[in-house]
Amino acid sequence: MTGLRGWLLASLWLGLAVHPGRAQLIIAPSVVDAVLPVSNNRGLTVGVNNAGSTELNCSISITHLDIQANGLPVVSQSDTRSCRDWLTVSPTEFALTPRQDRRIGLTVKIPKDAGGGYYAMLAISAKPIAERDPTTTGSGATLRMGYLNYVPILLTIPSPTMKAALEPQPPQLIDVGPDGFGVAVAVRNSGTLHARLEGALEVRAENGLVLDTLSLGSGYLLPEHRREYAARGGLRLPDGTYRLTCSFAIQGQPGSRRSEHPLIIRDGRPELRELSAADRAALAQTALGFRVSTNTLGLRLGAGSTRTLYAELVNLTDTPLPIRATVVEWVRGPDGQDRCGTFEPTHGRSLGPALTLRQPTLTLAKKGRQRVPLSVTLPAGSRGEYYAAVRFDRADRAASEDPAQIARRAALVQVYAEQTAQPAVRVDRLEVAPNPRSGVDLALSLTNTGNVGLVPGVQFEVYDERDQLVDRFALPAGKLVQAGLGAVLHARCETALARTRHRFVALVGVDGRSRPTATPVELDLGATPAVGGP
Repeated sequence: MTGLRGWLLASLWLGLAVHPGRAQLIIAPSVVDAVLPVSNNRGLTVGVNNAGSTELNCSISITHLDIQANGLPVVSQSDTRSCRDWLTVSPTEFALTPRQDRRIGLTVKIPKDAGGGYYAMLAISAKPIAERDPTTTGSGATLRMGYLNYVPILLTIPSPTMKAALEPQPPQLIDVGPDGFGVAVAVRNSGTLHARLEGALEVRAENGLVLDTLSLGSGYLLPEHRREYAARGGLRLPDGTYRLTCSFAIQGQPGSRRSEHPLIIRDGRPELRELSAADRAALAQTALGFRVSTNTLGLRLGAGSTRTLYAELVNLTDTPLPIRATVVEWVRGPDGQDRCGTFEPTHGRSLGPALTLRQPTLTLAKKGRQRVPLSVTLPAGSRGEYYAAVRFDRADRAASEDPAQIARRAALVQVYAEQTAQPAVRVDRLEVAPNPRSGVDLALSLTNTGNVGLVPGVQFEVYDERDQLVDRFALPAGKLVQAGLGAVLHARCETALARTRHRFVALVGVDGRSRPTATPVELDLGATPAVGGP
């Protein structure tokens, strides 16, 4: 499966919008989910549209369907609940002129002993019809992109015994580095019918206070299959004890499957297990007991102006807590790790002198929430963006002085002087290496050379020996890179590439524009890692 094919497949299955500018062939519906009684061998239809400006030759085939643990549907060689041999498609080959629609007919012949869920995959491929321009002479080469779209087919044949039997497994923690941790839950369907599941995760303090409610995602789970549902966004919680509640509901049906699990966080490290007497004694001395719920505060402010921001604290205990606040520096490292303390900030853009605490000490009521006012006065002549933090500590106990631990109990403040932005980025180098398990790992180092923080948009392109594009993929939106500092962004090309020489290019977007790295990287797969830069 090529990267572009995989992108199209993931888009269709997950319900993402497929823009005509990126995919010329548009299929509707993206998933065929139908209920067909044995006695009713009616037909089904799928619409195909050429959204581009080039005529396409199209062909259609039907294959077995399988679902990977990550939820991505793939072509399979066989499957115990396949309906591939029940289906006949017409037409199998046709041409589409630009903007033309075509209806594809599927005839279904259901065996008399069928009951429950059955599955297949419709594969629709399209290639542009080459046209020679009579006004040109000489020779040349043109890259014409082909398309391969997959449409999962899910048939339900009613029977008295059909059902989806869900077996959620114990949750697993996902390390997302400086952003905290996520939670993944594998669910197996041991029944005879598919289900579209919606998963949710609720995090509570020991006193029952709800701290976070996150989605575990949604998607189809086929019979005799196992799929992972995950909340990959970082959970940032202070040391203490918590309860995780995982719930799964079948779309369109009342009720849900729920399970509760104990969570312990010590020295910033989470574990899913019951609290022992030794844990309780240790946490009684080190648990913070409160949470900074507004971890990042941003503000646009005219130079010479004053404004008030508010950080929110939440008491996770049943007793009042004495709290002390202190202004400190804030720096985000290349690894994305936030660090706070009294050091000299490497970005040289400290907001500390402009930040005033209006309430440096307070008592946080039991199970209470309280907003803490912070006053910012931006000096005249300020340009760009400035950074600082307010750390919060228990006044009745000592806490870790590690800069990363301080950041976990701080409100991070960034203030931008209005109409003074000068965004700029320098790409320092791109490292490419085969991954021992699968795919190719990429590491892009860049520096924010402007005067404002930015979240760079990054897209990678992969070309083969003939300089033909074989994959294109974008990094998900990342974290802020502070002005004057750098970051290392990591990605993986999952496409199955031929073990020959390939060229990798990174396109970095700033202020709506994209530009490539100074030196694209070439890598001979199976050979040594490659590095490129200015």
